[in-house]
Amino acid sequence: MNVVFVPSNPKYKSITSLQKMKQYKCAKCGWIYDPAIGDPKNGIPPGTPFENLPADWRCPVCKQPKSMFFPTE
Repeated sequence: MNVVFVPSNPKYKSITSLQKMKQYKCAKCGWIYDPAIGDPKNGIPPGTPFENLPADWRCPVCKQPKSMFFPTE
């Protein structure tokens, strides 16, 4: 079982609300952005919705821009 540490954030009060946030998949390499995990290596903390990623954020695997991501089911 994977356990995700989510720091205190007034916007997201529970794991349940994080689980409801959509994941986004890179159309080029298939990497999935999971808001519950964020992108800590690139300064994006857990609990950050895809929509709130900086405009210049890129896929950490293939460097594609946000526009190359689509919501997963």
